Amino acid sequence: MSGTGMESLTAGYASGNRGTLTFVKEGSGQICIAAGGVSLFQAEDIASAASAGLCWCSVLLDSFSGTAHGSDSGTLDKNGAAGTLSVYVTIGDAYQIYACRHQL
Repeated sequence: MSGTGMESLTAGYASGNRGTLTFVKEGSGQICIAAGGVSLFQAEDIASAASAGLCWCSVLLDSFSGTAHGSDSGTLDKNGAAGTLSVYVTIGDAYQIYACRHQL
């Protein structure tokens, strides 16, 4: 996930300011833009991210990526953040196969 310098959030597979999902503020709501060809993959990505509570105003505190076989563990830094915090977990690359949000 990353910010694009405007009122937006890029999630999923990302390269620079481009990603498989981008949430952009529009009026009092948001628009979710899904990259790639038209298929059910984009609908699943949007549904996973929206149901996990991601929005254009979500703030990335830390991230971790890698390859896991079986089980894996790691530590994310809150970077001094307080309030309602969540961890958004995705598995997959351009096509997510799992996504969820865990509130801390």
